[in-house]
Amino acid sequence: ALRRRSLLDVPEDGDAATYRLHRVTQAVIRRRLGDEARRWAETAAAVVAAGYPAGGDRHPAYPQNWPACRRRNGQVAALHVLPPALRPECTAMDVLYNQAGIYFSVQRQDALALAYAEAYLRLKESRPVPDQCDLNVGYGNLAVRLGRAGRLEEAEAAAARAVELGTEAAMPAADRAIDLSNHGARLQALGAQALAEEAREALFDRARRRFHEALRLDRNEHGVPSRDVANRLNNIGGLHSTAGRTGKALVLWRAALSMRRRLVAAGRMDAADPALGYSLNNLGSALLRAGQPVEAAPLLEEGLALWRAAHDAENPQHPYTGGTARWLAVCLATLHRLEGGAARGDMVRALCADYGRDPAGVEQAAAQLAEAARAREGTG
Repeated sequence: ALRRRSLLDVPEDGDAATYRLHRVTQAVIRRRLGDEARRWAETAAAVVAAGYPAGGDRHPAYPQNWPACRRRNGQVAALHVLPPALRPECTAMDVLYNQAGIYFSVQRQDALALAYAEAYLRLKESRPVPDQCDLNVGYGNLAVRLGRAGRLEEAEAAAARAVELGTEAAMPAADRAIDLSNHGARLQALGAQALAEEAREALFDRARRRFHEALRLDRNEHGVPSRDVANRLNNIGGLHSTAGRTGKALVLWRAALSMRRRLVAAGRMDAADPALGYSLNNLGSALLRAGQPVEAAPLLEEGLALWRAAHDAENPQHPYTGGTARWLAVCLATLHRLEGGAARGDMVRALCADYGRDPAGVEQAAAQLAEAARAREGTG
């Protein structure tokens, strides 16, 4: 009867348990709730949280769960923008802020991911007896999202607090390794921005010690090879790259990629795991900068294919996809200068057009890298 009167509908892209109310129907129901509105908002949060992907194979970072996240994100947003007197403060809302925040972080919708991280932490800190483990999660997520917003000092402080909370709560070694690595990344970002060499090196040294402590914990906890150990090798490689030690970065990034490929071959890691995309992009771009475009090209092509498979349906202009596409365009333009080939020139133009890259900037970078490659061959 409700469907015949256009008061309720089943979306074409929804599942059998998904319904959509007409906006007028929603407005009338909300108006009639009166003093019960807060309780109904909490009930709504519980219902949405029960269906929001969370944990294990249903983690919101995994592409197969993104359609389910997307169907519920509007409901999370509606709860989030309720007036403070009506906004739920129940455990279900904690879950929604955390899980939806992960989804938007993966999609690099950074402003919304940060807003949800801040809201999650506010709720957790408002509890009569805040749970240290929950606060640890909140400060860790907040650190990542503040870093992406360019608020580097706040990000470092949040990451340091997560480490403290994890230690006080005697969190498992795997969780403490993540906290240490997160703090190392924030110290690295601060070091990269430091103007004074002494300050920069001091921050890099603190980051190095955090990363190596995390690596030790993960080796003891997970053994070798493992996804977590590969992550730490990748982090330490990134630190060396930021500090200008390209040779050391290449050694570590090769090791990380090799370990991840072994895990995929053994069925212990998904071939579409984003961590593999980070390795392919990092190693490929570093090889290109080191004057080795021939070795770099297939890695960047594989990385772009992985990012496209993961993100094209949700966000074809995802920063990870666009970043790898830019490196691939520069690599192919470099090879075109060194070896020729009309097809490479066509591919460069197509990549620039598809991802909004400046062809002149790509060619300028390629000219410099081609000279570096020729110089490397001349001294090899």
